[in-house]
Amino acid sequence: MKRNDDYILTEGQHKGIVSEEVWEKAHAKRLRTGVKQPSKIGRDRVHLLSGLLKCPVCGSPMYTNKHAWTNKDGTYKEIYYYVCSRNRMVRGKHCEYKAMLKKTDIEPMVIEAIREIVRNEEYAQAIKKRIGVQIDTKAVDKELEGYQAKLKEVDLNKTRLEREIDSLPVDAKYRERKLHDMTLRLDSLYDVIVELEEKIEDARLRRDAIKQQAITLENIYKIMVNFDCVYNIINDEEKRNVVTALIKEIEIYRNDESEYPLKRIGLNFPVFKDGGEVTELLWDKGNTVECVLQMTRKSN
Repeated sequence: MKRNDDYILTEGQHKGIVSEEVWEKAHAKRLRTGVKQPSKIGRDRVHLLSGLLKCPVCGSPMYTNKHAWTNKDGTYKEIYYYVCSRNRMVRGKHCEYKAMLKKTDIEPMVIEAIREIVRNEEYAQAIKKRIGVQIDTKAVDKELEGYQAKLKEVDLNKTRLEREIDSLPVDAKYRERKLHDMTLRLDSLYDVIVELEEKIEDARLRRDAIKQQAITLENIYKIMVNFDCVYNIINDEEKRNVVTALIKEIEIYRNDESEYPLKRIGLNFPVFKDGGEVTELLWDKGNTVECVLQMTRKSN
C-alpha cells in the first residue's frame, strides 16, 4: 500500500480518450458537484442510556434509532430516539409499544440525577469502599500460590522419575516392564503439569482482570468526585462508562402517563444510611427532576 503523496505522476505517451480541455472542465465540475460528503455512518455511536432504559410496557432494554435527512440547502440533520428493542421483532416476543423517546429529552434528566448522586458524600464513600473490595486479590493470590507449589512438587517428582529411568540398569529384572510402568507414570505427571500450568495462567488472567477492573472503577470514582468539572470535557465513551458504573437500570413512564418521562433509577451501589440502604431514586409524575429527587430505604 502506498500513500497518495508517494505516487509518481508523469505525462502519458498515449493519445487521450478526450481532449485535455474537456478533461479539465469535467474535473472542475466534479470538484464542484461530484465529491462525496464525509460518511455519516458510524457517527455518534456511543449513547449514554442504551440498554439501561427499560420499555414501560414489556421491560425490555431500549436502544437508539436514528432519523436523518438532508435539507434542500444541503445541511444534514439527524435525531436519535430510544425505542423498545422488541418493537421491531418479527419473531419471538413482540412488543406493541411504538412510542419513541428523544435522546435529548431523557439524557439531560439522567445526567442531572447523577449530579445529585455524586453530591451525596455517603454514596461516594460507598463506591470508594467498593474500590477497596475490587482491588483485593488475596483469594486469587492464595489460589495461585497453591498451584505454583503443587507444580513445583510435581516437577520434582518428574525429575526424580526421569533420573530413575535413565539410571535403570540394562540387566535389571523385568526392565522392560519397569520402563513401561515408569513411562506411564511420567506421562501422567506431564498431564498434571500441563493442567497446573493452565490453572496458573487462568489465575493470573483473573488477577489481572481484577486489577484492571479496579483501575477502571477508581478512575470512575475520580470522575465522580469531580463530576461537575470533568463531565463536559471527557469523551462519550468515558461518559458512558460513568453512567453504567453508577446506574443499573432506568424506568420511564409511558408517553401518555406523564409529561416527564423519568420514573425510577436503580443504582449499582447502595448507600447505607440510618439502618437502611438507598437503592433507587424515584420521580413523581408531572414534576421536574430538581423538585422530586428522593431516596427510598430498605430495611435490613
